[in-house]
Amino acid sequence: MIYFIKNKGTARNFRCDEPWACISIATFDDTWPPIDETNREGLLRMFFDDVDIPKYRNSFSEEQAQHVLGFYEEMVEKGVEVMMVHCEAGISRSSGVVAALSKIFEGDDSYYFSDKSPYHPNRLVYRSILEAHFNPDANND
Repeated sequence: MIYFIKNKGTARNFRCDEPWACISIATFDDTWPPIDETNREGLLRMFFDDVDIPKYRNSFSEEQAQHVLGFYEEMVEKGVEVMMVHCEAGISRSSGVVAALSKIFEGDDSYYFSDKSPYHPNRLVYRSILEAHFNPDANND
């Protein structure tokens, strides 16, 4: 999968000649930017705060982690090879999603945590997606 991490402003201008999908992350419900539909195979809209504390206010949830994984797998089944993920600033929540997906499906997330990376992955998002993938029954006890 080829990933593009965008902020809210640049996400609205994203275009792709290949089939692609988008995970659109907002802080508040109903505040997502318009996302181009040309060649877009799927759109997952989510809203949650950029916090690293589980179950705090509107933090990323276990259920949302499952939605991300299910959406990703559905897009792969459709033959999508380009995924654009955005959040408000394009630094933390979106890179947390991409780092986790890269670790799970590509086997490497090192770029997103390196000194050369402009990103600071949200650790709760990252850990929650990894946990949902590698230990899916842990939260159903």
